[in-house]
Amino acid sequence: MEKKNNQLVFQDIENRSRNGAFIYGAAWFLISFGTGFIDTAPVVFYSILSGFVILGAGRLLITQLRAKTKLIPFKFWVASIYISAVVPALMTSILFSLSFVNPLFEPMFNYLLMTLFAIISGGLVNFSPRSDLSYTYLTALVTPPFITSAFFSTSHYLEGAMLVTYGLFMMALSRRLGQEYEQRVRQQIELERINNQDSLTGVSNRRAFDYRFAQEWKTQVQAKAPLSLLVIDIDFFKNINDTFGHAAGDEVIKQTANEIACVFKRQSDDVARIGGEEFAVIVPNTAHYLVVQLAEKIRRKVEKAPIEFDDEHLSVEVSIGVATCIPKEETTTELLFKHADSCLYKAKNTGRNRVIAEEIV
Repeated sequence: MEKKNNQLVFQDIENRSRNGAFIYGAAWFLISFGTGFIDTAPVVFYSILSGFVILGAGRLLITQLRAKTKLIPFKFWVASIYISAVVPALMTSILFSLSFVNPLFEPMFNYLLMTLFAIISGGLVNFSPRSDLSYTYLTALVTPPFITSAFFSTSHYLEGAMLVTYGLFMMALSRRLGQEYEQRVRQQIELERINNQDSLTGVSNRRAFDYRFAQEWKTQVQAKAPLSLLVIDIDFFKNINDTFGHAAGDEVIKQTANEIACVFKRQSDDVARIGGEEFAVIVPNTAHYLVVQLAEKIRRKVEKAPIEFDDEHLSVEVSIGVATCIPKEETTTELLFKHADSCLYKAKNTGRNRVIAEEIV
């Protein structure tokens, strides 16, 4: 849940702050143009502008690559968010500090001061979901002017003190907003879990299965990698219900789901309950023969693990249909499901408690 929480938080931060990727460069251009800095120090102007543009463009590039290819590691993406947030803020803060002591930058003083107050407020909105990021961002903005006004240009101590005071106030406000945001994210994750999880077994429900199956199909189309589907049905389940009651049937379903989930532990695999006593497992990037071996492992585990219910030992068996293919754009998930379901039907009609598999060429 914590990992899911982090992914949602950083994706939201990315969405919030994406439009501000080039705001620092735009502000620098307008201030330099308005004060004539472009003409008086063109090399310095273009060097700083290039830095702002490179940081903004680099961040957008990483975001696009992650969205389209999923090849950018999560930690690298997070690092790019931190760098693109803190470094431009620090650069702007240093430029403001230079306007205290360097005559070349002095005409920019008022404009840079207004810019700092504006981006402090904007950063509070964008980065409050992560308190460590918002604190680092605000610290980068207020520290250089504070040090400069305290030790190198005491005539500007009032501006430095005002900026620090405002920054501290924003830190406190950011902390409160972050706590409220975290609570909303946790509520969202819990609601998503309720909507996508089968209440009896804890595995995915049919709604989540259909969505995940469609997404995995698209992914494997691009990767040109195999995708397998297992359809699993509990044999003679109606007899269990009729003989021992629905409570016993529920226990059989729960224990069977647990046995299946114990075999398919990879994060990429997805176990779902798609009907009363029917389950499905999505298995990407795995050779057909290995998937068949895993299916046989499930069958044996269920067969050898009788379920105890009200002092009764219930013998349970399953029939499994397995189908594997390399997804193509001109086909859909229905192809794989149809073949897996057909294999299950054959397993049922040839004696049950067996695995029937097919590799679609």
